[in-house]
Amino acid sequence: MHCKRSIQIHFNVRLVCVVVCACRNTKHKRCRKEEAEYVERRTKCTAEVRNGNNKKKTAQTHDRTAAQAAAIHTIFI
Repeated sequence: MHCKRSIQIHFNVRLVCVVVCACRNTKHKRCRKEEAEYVERRTKCTAEVRNGNNKKKTAQTHDRTAAQAAAIHTIFI
């Protein structure tokens, strides 16, 4: 009887471990997807680009007018 009970306990422990691991993997994938979307949104907006020198900064435009790019450039300076 003791053997049957110990097998049952071990089976439950493995089952719990599998469920916990599955949940962590799902959360990890969701986090990576959210991080990728954040980076994608960030790069689609205007970004600060450095040309080898920290003092020189330009506004990179993505579907923006010249006036908007100039306004953003002055914010970064």
